[in-house]
Amino acid sequence: MDAHIFTADDLLDLRRFCGFSVQGIDPTAEYVDARVRVFEARITSLTPAEGAKVTDHFLNICRVKEQAVWDAGDSLVVASAGDFSRNPNHLPEAKQQYRDARMSLCAFLGIAPGMALQGSTGTRMVQVRV
Repeated sequence: MDAHIFTADDLLDLRRFCGFSVQGIDPTAEYVDARVRVFEARITSLTPAEGAKVTDHFLNICRVKEQAVWDAGDSLVVASAGDFSRNPNHLPEAKQQYRDARMSLCAFLGIAPGMALQGSTGTRMVQVRV
């Protein structure tokens, strides 16, 4: 059985939604975190049914939830106008739903979330080649 093939856009979104940074032109570089290698191995070995579930369900939900965060941020300009009154919890709730969707994707893939999703502000060591 062949593994599911994701589009380049889907792969980029998978990395982002799972909390991993861009891969660059050398994905085999020595500085790549072990979690990234596990992530890469997992998404390149999904069955067609598993890949379809990731694409049709999880990626779509994450994209919708991400857009909802942007839309909620846009509504912060006005606190009230006429009968309209902004819900002060709307943006935090949208962010939490987005985070929950991303964590569900990681759980489905059976991987630990990347640094960006963990909210880590720790130092990252990067090897620079010149």
